[in-house]
Amino acid sequence: MRAGTSVTRIYQRRSAIAVAALSVVLAACAATSTPSATVPPTPLPSALRPSSSPAAPSASAPGPAYTLGLDGIVLAQSSAARVPVALDAAQVEASAIDAFGLDVFRQMAKGDENVVISPTSLALALDMARAGARGATATQMDAVLHQDGPQARWTDPIGSLDQLLAGLTQTNDNPKGPVGPILVRLQVENAPFVQAGFAIDPTYLDTLAARFGTGLRLVDYARDPEAARALINAWVAAQTDGRIGQLLGSGSVTNATRLTLVNTMELTAPWAAQFNPKATKPGPFTRPDGSVVQVPMMALADHQRTLAYAQGSGWQAVSLPYSGSSLTMTIVLPDDLAGFKAHLT
Repeated sequence: MRAGTSVTRIYQRRSAIAVAALSVVLAACAATSTPSATVPPTPLPSALRPSSSPAAPSASAPGPAYTLGLDGIVLAQSSAARVPVALDAAQVEASAIDAFGLDVFRQMAKGDENVVISPTSLALALDMARAGARGATATQMDAVLHQDGPQARWTDPIGSLDQLLAGLTQTNDNPKGPVGPILVRLQVENAPFVQAGFAIDPTYLDTLAARFGTGLRLVDYARDPEAARALINAWVAAQTDGRIGQLLGSGSVTNATRLTLVNTMELTAPWAAQFNPKATKPGPFTRPDGSVVQVPMMALADHQRTLAYAQGSGWQAVSLPYSGSSLTMTIVLPDDLAGFKAHLT
């Protein structure tokens, strides 16, 4: 996640970027039966042609549509329609992601370093792999993602949540206003990158299309892992307006890689109560070790200070709503940070 680079930028609007990328050496594209190979109706670009000819396409199910994007990546995608949105299912999934996020936080927040994570990004990326998992692997992934409980009664909770998140984007009724035509912009993109030439189970592509509105992007890890890494990084840069130019570092993709799961989430939104940059002044900030440093601190005018506030044993919290009030940043200030992290539920 990345905030604006200056106080002036922050008071105008806040931009946050969350990206999750998982690389695996074995693709999660296989179903319980032998996958039916598919051949695109037009030849793949030479750099993406498989080294060996795949088997003939299955006669019982049509193959996916293959398109070459402007980014130079071939996309294999099913025509399956998105699942209907169910509000109750999305709420159940949100609760599961909360629990999963706390599990991840407890593993990552054991030291004194800053930790910034996006549990939703991680869950969306992992669920793209879960869609191709079977047996013990599927059971273990469900347990990790907290999807082995009430979610079982829903056909597609994460698909509903994914669509609801995308629907949070709001347009300003006054295009000439200070924040421009977009009031709140939350863009969620999901993209699995798989080895070109792999036999793909059509039901896996159907699931990706119905649940995430996406397909499989074909790259050639085996022949040129650096070129594959460059294509993935370029895609991420395009989705994040260039804020993340190199998600995957040198050597992170090898010729043994077969599938990379990427999720990007970008939030651009102005605060409901705008901070005046002229009110920003140095103030004391206490570090976890008790030392105090002076940092620039923003402040609201007296008439803007009606904010949701809560307190409990050893902590205080405040909510800062974004314009439109559909999204809120909640800030918790503990008296003892280490103790608070250890008991956070």
